Amino acid sequence: MQIAFEHRLPIRGLLVLDSTIPLPDQTRDSWIQVADRLERGPFGTACDAFVRSLFIDSEQGPIQESVIQGMTSQPANVAVGLVREICSHRWALNLQAIDAPVHMVASQHTQLDVDAFHAYVPSATSEHIDNSGHFITLFQAERVCQAMLRMLNQ
Repeated sequence: MQIAFEHRLPIRGLLVLDSTIPLPDQTRDSWIQVADRLERGPFGTACDAFVRSLFIDSEQGPIQESVIQGMTSQPANVAVGLVREICSHRWALNLQAIDAPVHMVASQHTQLDVDAFHAYVPSATSEHIDNSGHFITLFQAERVCQAMLRMLNQ
């Protein structure tokens, strides 16, 4: 979204998958604390705890462990920088510039503020995928693909 609208790329539509955009103030404050905790270290322990919080109980298993291993193996400065960028970016400017059809798919375990998103993009449509954590593209791939196909057919 950020790249498409800052550079005015010609897009026909936008599908937002379980994003935290716009970031609610409570989540922003919480994630700033996460970035501080990641910086204090030990990084592996702090990152592992944060990433585990993004799953629901039914998603435990090899896929979850693979995601956690991949994310915790990144350099600390990459993770901290990403979290701080998400917390500091002024997403409202990008959201208000959207002039293409938008559909948002949110997980059950999301911190997404759907009402705030609709306030910025009144024409957007949205749906929740029940019984899912943040990584809906892994655990609910079929339902995400169905949402994409519905959007393409509109």
